[in-house]
Amino acid sequence: MKRSERPPLTDKQSRVLELAGMGMRDSQIAGALGLGLPTIEGHFHRIYCALDIEPHANQRIRAIFKAHRLGLINLDDLRDLLPDRG
Repeated sequence: MKRSERPPLTDKQSRVLELAGMGMRDSQIAGALGLGLPTIEGHFHRIYCALDIEPHANQRIRAIFKAHRLGLINLDDLRDLLPDRG
């Protein structure tokens, strides 16, 4: 995929990935966005398809980094929100 070709992620899907990039679990993401857990799981399924991420144990991490690399989400602004891991 060329860098200029951006996969079609919705604003909600981008937000779901950003929250996952902060280390939130599905249930935490659902609570933060006021959505049900099945909805979050559905968002991840569609995100993986849009980013052409193969089913794999690390697919969530791969999706987060690929979306960040493509400019679909910005994790740089979220670093200050992460807990200090000492």
